[in-house]
Amino acid sequence: MRDRKHLLRLYRDLGRDPTDAELMMWAQIHSEHCRHHIFRSPLEEDGHLLNTTLLGLIQATYDEHPGSVLLAYRDNAAVLEGMPVKRLVPCLESRASGGGSERIYRLILEREHSVIKVETHNHPTAIAPFPGAATGSGGE
Repeated sequence: MRDRKHLLRLYRDLGRDPTDAELMMWAQIHSEHCRHHIFRSPLEEDGHLLNTTLLGLIQATYDEHPGSVLLAYRDNAAVLEGMPVKRLVPCLESRASGGGSERIYRLILEREHSVIKVETHNHPTAIAPFPGAATGSGGE
């Protein structure tokens, strides 16, 4: 509601109505996908407001048990500590061979971390299946 009041005040001060393009941009920037109004709203249980949000509950699991999480809650992504894996990499030097040169490769043991990225495009599918599904799995 506060966002709508701000929008009304803005265009009243400008002395004009918003264009269709401006309204569309406003809708996109202030959507659940971008601002997470639902995830950041206070929760209510049995008629009483709780001192947390859905996002707060999710983040609390990391705070209590960070385990092997190296990075969390950055652009809806996390980095999990990996394990050493063998990787075939080119050496900086090459050697001459029969009139040409050939690249030399070697195996190295290197820790490889995993990145997990969450995208919220699934949400509109629950509300409006066909338009929601049309958003696809992208969004980046």
